[in-house]
Amino acid sequence: MLSGHRYNLTFLYVCAVAVSIGCSKSEDRAPPRESSVGTGSTTISGPGAAGSASTADVETDAPLSTEGESIMLTGAVEAFLDDRFRLSSPLTETGSVFGQSGDNSEDFSSTNYDGASYTLASVLSSSGTWFEYIPDDSLNDFATLTQLDTLAGETTLPVVPRFVIEEVMSLASTLAKPEGDKAQLILRLIDTEENELSNIEVLVPGSELGLYANGDTWSDLLNSTTTSGLFFAGNINVTAPRTQIPITLNNGDLPTRVVLLSPGSVTYVQVKIEEDAP
Repeated sequence: MLSGHRYNLTFLYVCAVAVSIGCSKSEDRAPPRESSVGTGSTTISGPGAAGSASTADVETDAPLSTEGESIMLTGAVEAFLDDRFRLSSPLTETGSVFGQSGDNSEDFSSTNYDGASYTLASVLSSSGTWFEYIPDDSLNDFATLTQLDTLAGETTLPVVPRFVIEEVMSLASTLAKPEGDKAQLILRLIDTEENELSNIEVLVPGSELGLYANGDTWSDLLNSTTTSGLFFAGNINVTAPRTQIPITLNNGDLPTRVVLLSPGSVTYVQVKIEEDAP
């Protein structure tokens, strides 16, 4: 439980995924395995309280973090296999990978992903470097913006398949589907031991709906995260690629955090909450 304590938040992973309407499940995936790409979570304050602020009210252009030196980085790409974001499989389809190299959303280096690995010539070595994966064929998967720890070198980028987002949105109390000009967001809240946190509320401005994972389903009638720590915000208004949007963890005095979202995309984020010493 978080009541009565102060916490610090550290973003571990964030993924944004370019969306197109319609979805099909890939038949060419490698055998599933426990995911090594992390998970994400968020919470909206109140049933369906996804926020109604206009796009102009919620965007920010503050500089991105640029801690660390520039490094060459090699990694892989894996696709999640279900809506619990635990199992993943190596992505064999080709695409493009972008990595943060400066302090704004335009400072990204790029390279090709050949279906097995990628190598970026210059990215920031830090605990929170932004990446984006864009598939050559968007039929099965979203393009992916993610924030990863690159201090250990090699990284694995997560990708969210289309069928996962459509399945989650189909569980809303009103008919909903991903809109091509809006962003989607998946968050997972964890503690320092990487255990999922319940009873966390989050405000995502500019979104049309919010669902919390609940048992083996999702619901837009809950007020906070359950034991899975998972939250989904749907159809968020953004105007440009890699737009910075503040996410308010509205439980006590947890600070606001900023994520990158793109029109027609999904963002996947893992947030670690550390309890301060008394």
